[in-house]
Order: sequence, then C-alpha cells, then structure tokens
Amino acid sequence: MSTKPAPSKRSARTKGPNRGQAKSKIVVRRLPANLPEHVFMESIKGLVPDSALDRPTTWVAGKVSKNPVKANTFARAYIYFKNEKLALEFQKAYHGHTFVDRHGNEGKAHVEFAPFQKIPREQRKADTKQGTIEEDPDYIAFLQSLTADPTDAEKEMKLSGTEQLLKESAINPKSTPLLEALRAQKAAAQAKAQAAKLAARQARQAGKAGISNASKVQITILANRNAKDTANKAGNAASINSAASTIKPHKTKTGEEAPRQSQQTGRK
Repeated sequence: MSTKPAPSKRSARTKGPNRGQAKSKIVVRRLPANLPEHVFMESIKGLVPDSALDRPTTWVAGKVSKNPVKANTFARAYIYFKNEKLALEFQKAYHGHTFVDRHGNEGKAHVEFAPFQKIPREQRKADTKQGTIEEDPDYIAFLQSLTADPTDAEKEMKLSGTEQLLKESAINPKSTPLLEALRAQKAAAQAKAQAAKLAARQARQAGKAGISNASKVQITILANRNAKDTANKAGNAASINSAASTIKPHKTKTGEEAPRQSQQTGRK
C-alpha cells in the first residue's frame, strides 16, 4: 500500500513577486504606436468607471520607427482595479478591441494580467524642508559671499595651477646640477654656431678680396678650431660647476687627520 506524501506548506506557496497578492492590475498591450492617449481613454470610459479604479491609469506611449526595416514600438496602458472580479470583467469585454487609423491599418488590443502585480506606493509624508531654502543659514551665507569683495586668501585660491607654479618659481628660484649642465650645453652650442657664422663670413670676405683657395681653407680651419676651443671651455666650466655643486664637504675628526698625513708622508 503506497501512500502519497502530503504536500508541504513550502511547496504550496506561490513563487515570484506576486506571492500572496490578488490579481487586480491589468495591462493592455499591442496598441497602435501612433494611438493618442485621449483616444484610448475614450474607448475604455464606458467599461472602466472611476469607482472601479484603485488609482489612475498609467499610459506608455508608442514610437513610430523612422527606419522602414525596424518595427514600430506598440503603446500600452496599465489599469489598476480594486479587485480581481472587476479586472476579469474588463478583460472579457475589451480583449480584441480594434483600432483603425486614417490609412486603414487595424490594430487589436491584447488584455492580460500584468506580470508584476505590485503597485508603487505614493509618497504620503510631506517634506518639512520644502520651500524653506530662503531661510537656510548656509544659503544666506552663500548669497552674501557672492556680493562681498574677495579676500586675499580667496584670490590666492582662484589662481590656476600654472600661475601658482610661476609665482613660486619667481619667489624661490631653483638651480640644480642638471639644469646648470643643460645651460652649459646650450651656451656651447650657441658659441659653436656663432663661430661657424663668423667663419663663413670671413670666407665670403676673403673671396671678395681675391684671396687664394689655400688661404680660404686656412681661414676656415682656424675658425673651426676657435669654435671648438670655445665650446670645450664652456663644457669644462659647466662640468666643474656641476661637480662643485654635487660634492659634499668631508667632515673628519681632529684626531684622525694627523695619522692620515703621516701615512702619506711615509709612503712618499
């Protein structure tokens, strides 16, 4: 003898967002995309009295596609009845209602229960701070700050990042070994360019004076040699300055300096 297990209470419960809630929310689908709201409301006026509604009807307008390849978006409406009986009566009476536009296109309404039966709650609690912004102390202080003259601190804050850096660099100029080496390289390049210009000028002047080609070559060699000497001097000066700025003085104790000198003397 086989006995069927009694259905548990957990399995008997309905699942989903509509659990334990009566069906009273109706959705009317597949309405024409170009159907105005007032035309739809006139069509249901005799079937849906105001006394049968729990809240006003929600209308979602359709959209006519400009692309002939894409389909139009149907309009739809949500109707909130007070009980399930009124919703069923409307479904039987309005399901399949036909709409005809001026071009002769027909559209039939499809009435069914909404998949989501919950109704959004209206905000019943009034906001106590609504309309009191003119009495807010922070807002009053903000209005006063717009008309008042800016202070020195506010002017400093309004400076952009680039202006602030330029101001700081003017107050506290910085010089590092790398910057000095770059400046020396730039000076050497400028000196070399000036020497080359001078050599070319001397060569042109020698050509105008009728000097021989050998003399022109000697003048060019001397000018290039002078340019190289000038560039080398500028580079050596820059390296000496950078080395002097990077070398730190070696601090020694008084008692350790004499033995080092004596050892060096002995080696000599």
